Amino acid sequence: MKIGTYRPLLRASFLALFVGLAGCAGLQENAPAKYEVFFGPGNSELSPSTRAIVDKAAAAIKSQHPKSVILSAGGATKGIALGDTRFNVVRDALVADGVNAAVIVQSNLPIDKMKGSSIAELRVEIQLVQD
Repeated sequence: MKIGTYRPLLRASFLALFVGLAGCAGLQENAPAKYEVFFGPGNSELSPSTRAIVDKAAAAIKSQHPKSVILSAGGATKGIALGDTRFNVVRDALVADGVNAAVIVQSNLPIDKMKGSSIAELRVEIQLVQD
């Protein structure tokens, strides 16, 4: 058989695969929204780019009205104070953007998320929880 006779079948297969993958993207709708705010080593100030991330998270929080907003600060034992400072900076920025402080909950990033990576210690995760 010639290859040309399989082209319609291949097109239909690729179309089905594409539609199937697009449908899988919808499965993420109920997943909590997450934003990551990175700080420089030893730094707890928001840069213009990290401020934009916080602003985007605040807009999502105000439009989606999540049950809670979990702020997870990185910081191994030696950096807990810095992690707390970064948490406060992000929380204060969210509140300044109109987010209700009562929905914000503090959490520390689990050690297994930071293991082997000093990058994890430089961030604060903002997670919107609907349920």
